[in-house]
Amino acid sequence: MTRWRGRYPSEISRIAMEDVLKLLPADGKPVRWQELLTKAKSIGMSSATLSKHLKQLVHAGMIARGVDSRSYPPRVLYHRIPHPIPAMDSSFPTDRMDSVWLTLETMPAISRVLSTLSNRIQAETYLDRILKYDLSRLAAYLAWAIREVLSEKDIKDADQRMTIIIGTYIASWIRGLTEVCYNNKDISTRVLSRSAAAILDTTNDKLDDLITTDVIRVMQERTFGIDARAGSGRKRFA
Repeated sequence: MTRWRGRYPSEISRIAMEDVLKLLPADGKPVRWQELLTKAKSIGMSSATLSKHLKQLVHAGMIARGVDSRSYPPRVLYHRIPHPIPAMDSSFPTDRMDSVWLTLETMPAISRVLSTLSNRIQAETYLDRILKYDLSRLAAYLAWAIREVLSEKDIKDADQRMTIIIGTYIASWIRGLTEVCYNNKDISTRVLSRSAAAILDTTNDKLDDLITTDVIRVMQERTFGIDARAGSGRKRFA
């Protein structure tokens, strides 16, 4: 098809997953397999492609699969799982599919490429680049996630929402990255240490630089109950 000309296979698969997602109503209304297949064929998608990407989306937690046993034969139903997080700012260059994609396609592909590299130095360099990119990107996700939960009315709601965000965006990414390292653990330990050191070296901020006299004063108040604001050495009593 002209639509796929000049595109990488991974990009084609990602677009196909997005197409499958669009076949289901955004409001979560369940749709029968046969109805999905009819819609898929109308856009030139085969039943094999539809089935493959439905399984991936179910695995990613973006679609739910159920069986209606009240009918005979039982009907298989699919419905979209509502997005648990409001839309991101346009300044954040990603979406839900991006983080899912890292687990479903990119990470296994990276693992396969690493396993084919016979030169150890080349493999370590490749893994090092992957780790620096992904760990830095994870830091960006975490900063965005913390900002997202600040709108909640109390810390309990914020904690619950953070759990959803981590489960949706971050946990599968970390699992995928861990799997890559585990499958190549003969080189991963040293490369992980090197990458961690390199990321830490990107900032000049050290913990000692953050421990100002004001921080020390607050630490003393918390530890010893000293009321430094009163200008005396009196201890506070509850």
